[in-house]
Amino acid sequence: MQAVRSATGSRIIDVLSIWDEREACWLADAPTMIRLDTCDITAFAMHSPLIAIHRGHVETDSPIATFGSRSSPENSSHASQPFFWRSVRPCSYALGRTVERFAFETDGRKRLLALEAHLDDGGWLRMSSFGIDSERSYSYASRMLFR
Repeated sequence: MQAVRSATGSRIIDVLSIWDEREACWLADAPTMIRLDTCDITAFAMHSPLIAIHRGHVETDSPIATFGSRSSPENSSHASQPFFWRSVRPCSYALGRTVERFAFETDGRKRLLALEAHLDDGGWLRMSSFGIDSERSYSYASRMLFR
């Protein structure tokens, strides 16, 4: 948690998760990421509703490992790689905002349930095992759930 808190004061560059090109939807239980100008903060769903947080760089341009063989759709720009990191547009208002603080939601056993990035405009981004939620300070809310 201390490593994440050390990113306070960073600007948000992007908000990402993994897109399933075949199904044309967000991949269930996929990691979500807040890309900052100093590092990436990524939430990984563990045993729902628990999450694990990684602070560091995540290579989003490399292919994502898949298992099994499923046929690729024709005429798809990502036909050879059906899963890829994609910007979560409902959270795009946060781009360029500064993180004023991070808050952690835990259960009674101190296990991590969610991470909130509180922004300089009073809005926030909240990452949990269910995806990412966002809210602007002026009562505009977007909700992106991956289930």
